[in-house]
Amino acid sequence: AGLSLGSDTWLATTNGNVRQHLLKNTGSEAVNALFSWSPNGKNIVYERLADSATPFLNAGLWLMNAQGKQSQRLADTDGGHGYAPSWSPDSGKVAFIARTNPHNVQANVQSQALQSAINIVDIASKKIYPVASPRETGMQLNINPAWTSDSTHITFTALNAPNHVLGGTLHY
Repeated sequence: AGLSLGSDTWLATTNGNVRQHLLKNTGSEAVNALFSWSPNGKNIVYERLADSATPFLNAGLWLMNAQGKQSQRLADTDGGHGYAPSWSPDSGKVAFIARTNPHNVQANVQSQALQSAINIVDIASKKIYPVASPRETGMQLNINPAWTSDSTHITFTALNAPNHVLGGTLHY
């Protein structure tokens, strides 16, 4: 069963002397997770997941400023699989994992049924760009984006997950 407790999010100095309560969610609203600071320290992206007994529901990618204010939803993400968003070194873009089969109920409960793509959101314009999906790579999962130091390219892993139910073998 889901925890049905929600979650709290805090901002603290590294020595723990100053703490600020940023987000409070109660009941089955959401669990906030996978926080990532922009390299310039001005923004934080994070995932907001449903607090549910269903392990892999879609989630939302959210952005807030460094003070924990001005939260805004940016996109749908692949929830519950633990794929953290990845900031470009120039702090202008975020690469994230998006489900390409969000209506497949089997993928909500079995990670082997998931199909995912890498998308990039431009922080200034909020425009989303698809980068790699099963259609382009021929692989079920497209994950682990890593940026070049000049923010112009990413590398990623494309694979077909081993699946005892659906079949398939691992390919990189």
